Amino acid sequence: MAQRKSLLIAVALTSFILVILIAVTIQITPPTPATATSVPIADTTTQPSSALDPAIQAQINQREATYQQQLAAATLRLQQANAQLTQAYSKEQALADQLAAAQQALAAQQNTNVAQATSAQYAVSVAQATQTALIAAPGSTLVDSPTLASYKGNAAYKVVLDRGTIYIDANSGAVLYDGTTAATSGDN
Repeated sequence: MAQRKSLLIAVALTSFILVILIAVTIQITPPTPATATSVPIADTTTQPSSALDPAIQAQINQREATYQQQLAAATLRLQQANAQLTQAYSKEQALADQLAAAQQALAAQQNTNVAQATSAQYAVSVAQATQTALIAAPGSTLVDSPTLASYKGNAAYKVVLDRGTIYIDANSGAVLYDGTTAATSGDN
């Protein structure tokens, strides 16, 4: 009896394995052209237009024309949008340049106003300090506008020239420090 059960189980397992192998083989093997049941896809580029019904061909042509018109309209809208973006970027850059120039002008005006307001408290003006520095260093040129500074505890104008820096006392107009280099014969 035990042999009979073993034989039945062996037959059942063998049958099961054979069915699985056949199914895998069918799935792996490609179908032959004679057994293929797929419908061929119509290729409109190689098929002459006379093979289609004239009403269908007219619908296809109308759809194609409509598509081409919509495509052309969309392309035109994209080109117009790109042109508008380019103009907007140009305007943005121009406004940014104007803003930077205005900020620089405002900063320069504020510096001038501060220098004038501060120098009004002293006997020597910015112009007088500049003149004194240029006389002290003949042949020099002014590099930056004079600023008020403290030199050894005294209020002084710091005048930056191309040959060095000179400090002019803001109350007396005297030269407190002359850091300029003398002009050489090659500079003339």
